[in-house]
Amino acid sequence: MIEERALVVATDNQNPEQPLAYLEIERKTACGLCGKTRGCGNQIWGKLLAHQQARFSANNSIHAQIGQSVIIAIDEQAVMHAALLLYLLPLITMLVFAALFSSLFGGDLYAVCGAVLGLALAWLWVKGFLAVRPHGFARPEVVRLATESCVTFHNG
Repeated sequence: MIEERALVVATDNQNPEQPLAYLEIERKTACGLCGKTRGCGNQIWGKLLAHQQARFSANNSIHAQIGQSVIIAIDEQAVMHAALLLYLLPLITMLVFAALFSSLFGGDLYAVCGAVLGLALAWLWVKGFLAVRPHGFARPEVVRLATESCVTFHNG
């Protein structure tokens, strides 16, 4: 399981069998964009592009309350499947369509058109897949309340 510290910003207990918590990741870095503790220039882009903290939902089986700091966990396999879906599938589709168009029609322009078409088709497929399964392969789970000395990766 991969673990991370988050802050509960809202709860939804309408379904007592599966209560939800809406969370924001707690960042302890210089600019909140990565794990580095020193500025790297992304802070300027963050100010220009108005980067905002993303909220997401997680299963709240421990019934954490608003304002509490919690540890969330997600299965490593779910992360790997999501990476394959979001990165590898579009890349392979783009390369296959580029090679197909190049061999069928000849020329670099057709290869580029095929690559763009393959990328667009993969994007539409991923978008449709996520519309049917909005949480992808697994929803994060609130596993416990956070303490001051939490480890961010747990192999268990």
